[in-house]
Amino acid sequence: MFTKDNQVGKLNKGIKKSATHVEKMRIINTGKVMSSESSEKKRLAMLGKTGPNKGKKLTNEWKENMSKASKGKPKNDEHKKNLAKHLNSLPKVTCPHCGKEGRMAPMKYWHFDRCKMVNNQNLLAIEV
Repeated sequence: MFTKDNQVGKLNKGIKKSATHVEKMRIINTGKVMSSESSEKKRLAMLGKTGPNKGKKLTNEWKENMSKASKGKPKNDEHKKNLAKHLNSLPKVTCPHCGKEGRMAPMKYWHFDRCKMVNNQNLLAIEV
């Protein structure tokens, strides 16, 4: 009856579902855990493909909703250790003007060409 090209999912593609139908599907699928085999198959199928949100611009409303969703959630000890491990693994750089040491992102923002000591050194050179 159904061939490889004539699957139920393809037949129903593009058909809108009612809100009650969507709610019933949500309730039925709540709490289901994917098996490790299925998870691995899904991972392999997605390898090499770009993410669904790549290139999309986040609206302010979207950003606020993501912020609200993650605020106030307690992080367990393992998560905290992983965060610390990652931050400690980042390379440290030193500002040539003031000698301060730190991670690359904040140092690029506050030091190097933007360092307060750049202006002070220029003033000292002018005064001498």
